[in-house]
Amino acid sequence: MGVVKIEAKDIETTDIIVKTVLKSGGEYNANHVLRMRDMVLANSHLPRIRFVCYSDIDIPKIDVRPLQNNWKGWWSKIEMFRDINEESFYIDLDMTINKDISYMIKLDRDFVALRNMNPRIEGIGSALMKWKGDKSRIYRHFLACPEKYMNIYNHIGTNKHGDQSFIWDCMNGNIECFQDIFPNCVKKFNQVGGDITVYFGRNRPWKKA
Repeated sequence: MGVVKIEAKDIETTDIIVKTVLKSGGEYNANHVLRMRDMVLANSHLPRIRFVCYSDIDIPKIDVRPLQNNWKGWWSKIEMFRDINEESFYIDLDMTINKDISYMIKLDRDFVALRNMNPRIEGIGSALMKWKGDKSRIYRHFLACPEKYMNIYNHIGTNKHGDQSFIWDCMNGNIECFQDIFPNCVKKFNQVGGDITVYFGRNRPWKKA
């Protein structure tokens, strides 16, 4: 089976699209996408879900939506918001799914994400998100002046760091948090339990401590 490239118009609006992003040139590769695809399929039991990856490379056996902009690193996540007529669930490639997460994928809310794992920082972490409806203003806003926003949101350890802070500001903070809706559903890599394990910093699930 070769590479399958699809467009948003080809997706039925009743589908839930499970999404991830692979921007080449960094530490992640096609194998990490396949790993996530396998975990999603093994740990979700819903009649209509599709798994897609936004990427600038071909990935065998994966539905690929080509990235349209050469935005570095995590900024490529912003491209997901260009596709509006679908219900979307996003997960980072370095997360680990431990149990059935169907209840999270089908959650009927406007926009939900992780609360930022740093208690000193306001807002969200974009490693896990669920939204529905037209959120294309996030994409359009960034597309208008990407270099400007990459510079503004380049302050590590603050409320102005990365795509997650940009998304939070674009939504005026109108984003719910998974931890408030489903307590204990997500745990850090150094905690016990959780249906999903979150890794951050230099920690990765495929690296031994």
